[in-house]
Amino acid sequence: MSSLNRAVLALLCLLLPLSSAMGEEAPRALSLEQALLLADSHFEQRLGELDLQSTQTRIASSEAGLYPQLSVSADFSAGVRGNTGEGYPDPSLQHGFDLGLGIRQLVYDFGRIDTRVRSLEASIEAQQSQLERMRAQRRLLIELLYWQTLAAEALLEVAEESVANRQKHLERIAAFVELDTRPPIDLVQAQVDLATASTELEAARIDVSLAKLQLSESMGVDWGADFELLPASSQQTSIENESSEALLSRALESRVEFRAQAARRQQLELELEAAELSNAPVISASAGLQEGFSVDEIDAHGWSVSAAIGIQWSFYDGGATQAAVDEASIAILSLELEEQMLKLQVMQELEAARLEILSNQTQLQSTQAAVLGAQERLALAEGRYENGVGSIIELSDAALSLSSARSQQVRAELSLAAARAKLKTAVGDESE
Repeated sequence: MSSLNRAVLALLCLLLPLSSAMGEEAPRALSLEQALLLADSHFEQRLGELDLQSTQTRIASSEAGLYPQLSVSADFSAGVRGNTGEGYPDPSLQHGFDLGLGIRQLVYDFGRIDTRVRSLEASIEAQQSQLERMRAQRRLLIELLYWQTLAAEALLEVAEESVANRQKHLERIAAFVELDTRPPIDLVQAQVDLATASTELEAARIDVSLAKLQLSESMGVDWGADFELLPASSQQTSIENESSEALLSRALESRVEFRAQAARRQQLELELEAAELSNAPVISASAGLQEGFSVDEIDAHGWSVSAAIGIQWSFYDGGATQAAVDEASIAILSLELEEQMLKLQVMQELEAARLEILSNQTQLQSTQAAVLGAQERLALAEGRYENGVGSIIELSDAALSLSSARSQQVRAELSLAAARAKLKTAVGDESE
């Protein structure tokens, strides 16, 4: 990480906590389970739920055509009526009211509305599956960042231990130099080693703040870096030892993407059916009551009752229906290709995660052995130096080797935890 990035991150660490009062208060100690629960209340998740509600309202709008349509009308008219011939009365003002009540009911539309409603219901199922997929992906992101933050804190402990070791060496070497048993250059080398370790310690502190900022953002909260994490352990799961075929079978049953594809296919098939029904006849019935009366003669009024049944049939629409049918057919073919691509992608995710676990398990065992060896090497180097047979370079290299081995062990533990999280998500089983 460049020094510029670290400077920017340090500034963010100072600014972001100022906004934390606007949102939910950060807990004193956050567990992995609590962090994963925040995926359900993330604002992107809530936006998806609002889109789902919008689709549900469109269903109600489409179903409205199946129910009676009532209407009321009221008209006022006024005019002057007369004749220019002799013997006719003078022109007169005539005005009156017309009141009407009408009802219209769809009788039969060959399933056009029903098909449209079922298509929207299928789209809701697809949206729900998409919401579940978003939630699963966000849970994976949160878990990966949680492990990353724990690793950053562990690396910070390694850096603090390195500074403590360098400080201890500096004090001992200073005493040897004062007794003239060691040359002054050893003291200079020890001071350089301590300064280097201190710089790495400051960088590790910023890395922890960066990791917390990223975790806070992924959870959708404005806590900044002002919270602590509880330790978590990456336990071996039962699915790690399963074959690729067994894992794929589980994924095909559990992954929400495949349920979304099935719902999407049903939606497209219903859209194709709806497009084919666009030119189907529509039969409807109507009835009305009309009453009119004059303002001057309230008692003199007339009324009428009417009823009708009609059919509307568009024989030709310029090819619009055929174009809609072709478009829906192409969409179904595209979906079939997407299903094949999705299956291939899931197979690759499963195999990559499984191999990653095996590789990281081997690497973790190697780093654990390396840490033990580096500890023994440092103890021997310290003894040799104090007995006057070892050099400052040997001591410095041994301390650096231990710090490097511990860092590699932390990264191996992080990689193993991340690989297990990826495998669980790839299988689609959160219970594992």
